[in-house]
Amino acid sequence: MWITLLFLVYALYKGDYFIRPNVQSILNLSVSILILFTAFIIQGASWKIQLNKYQLKISNRNGIIAFGISVFGKYVPGKIWMLLGKVGYTKLKYDFPIDILMAASINAQFISLWVGLLVGIPFLFFVNISYLVTGGVIASFITLTILIFNSSVNIFINRLTNKWFKKDFNLPNLNFLSTIKIFPVNFLFWSLYGIAFYFFLKGFSNYAIELQTLFIFPLASTLGILMIIAPGGIGVREGIMVTLLTHSGFSIDESITLSILNRLWSIIGELFIFLLANFLKFTHER
Repeated sequence: MWITLLFLVYALYKGDYFIRPNVQSILNLSVSILILFTAFIIQGASWKIQLNKYQLKISNRNGIIAFGISVFGKYVPGKIWMLLGKVGYTKLKYDFPIDILMAASINAQFISLWVGLLVGIPFLFFVNISYLVTGGVIASFITLTILIFNSSVNIFINRLTNKWFKKDFNLPNLNFLSTIKIFPVNFLFWSLYGIAFYFFLKGFSNYAIELQTLFIFPLASTLGILMIIAPGGIGVREGIMVTLLTHSGFSIDESITLSILNRLWSIIGELFIFLLANFLKFTHER
């Protein structure tokens, strides 16, 4: 898990992300970080809720540990560690069937992206943005909706796990009822990320920030994750964020600076949940 930190540092160095921030409000920035930490904790705990759908019971502690120790996996090229990290720890701790854990992890990723897009899409209707951009985002949301609520995701998971584990199994399809049970926790942590981002902007700005900006982080983050070739969406997420910030009234220079600072800000949250997970793991195993 510590190797993923090396990928992170390397990616930040190559992207020239190390800049000196110009804080305008320590209070607003502190509030944003506290909300950010809360969002990460809730996202970690959501792993427990996801597994409950498969009648697999784990503790909130181990849900946070499983999520936290793998949080930097998104910076590893290919992003497969985003899926395998939680699975590996949970398998080691509980010895659940690996194929079911993989299915749960993949489904959790699909649903998280779906909810993140849902939370972020309202931004497109508050600003004058290209119909092509709006259409592309909505098309992505519709595609995810189709994948989640019919058998396509399960067919994909079945084929993938059969190939990897040489084991035949058949999972129940996702449906609206099963998904709606984990919708609230996904909606909660994406909303908190958005609110934290709003206070983040207030922390680095000396003028009024429009409320519509709270939709930017969920939208840019989910679209960045969907760009699977780029590790962690580095560069991709920032490019999307710059576009969205400029449509919110920020200058190009401000948007670029804020998008870079936001990557560093979000890494503070990732480092927090990573260290918290390792602390919980250490104290639990003593």
